[in-house]
Amino acid sequence: MTARSIFDALDNSPVPSPTSWPARQSPLTHGRPSPAREAARSALQAQANRTTEATIETRAQYFAADPKRLDLIEAGLSLWSPKMAKARIAALIDVELGMRRRFGGEVPLMNLKGAARFLERFSSSGDAP
Repeated sequence: MTARSIFDALDNSPVPSPTSWPARQSPLTHGRPSPAREAARSALQAQANRTTEATIETRAQYFAADPKRLDLIEAGLSLWSPKMAKARIAALIDVELGMRRRFGGEVPLMNLKGAARFLERFSSSGDAP
């Protein structure tokens, strides 16, 4: 069997009907997720939100301990004024949000958000990095 005939066979394979097993829903749920599934989903989402918030806070503390670590994000960023550094980090966040994510791809974004939080606190306190 050639690769072309395999693809032809896949293209011409029958489409499952709406009443076949993979397409059917449980008659008890009427198309809605069960309450237990919804509770589990909301608990997992809440835990993910707490973990993300804790990670961003940890990154902000990391940059507060040594502001020169901002240079790990972009060379010379620790030398910029807080206002300019916040604007550059905001631009970098926009770039990161536009990129496709793979496993672990959220780490640069959390680092940037931690740096932004650090700079926000720094600029509100009146100190310079």
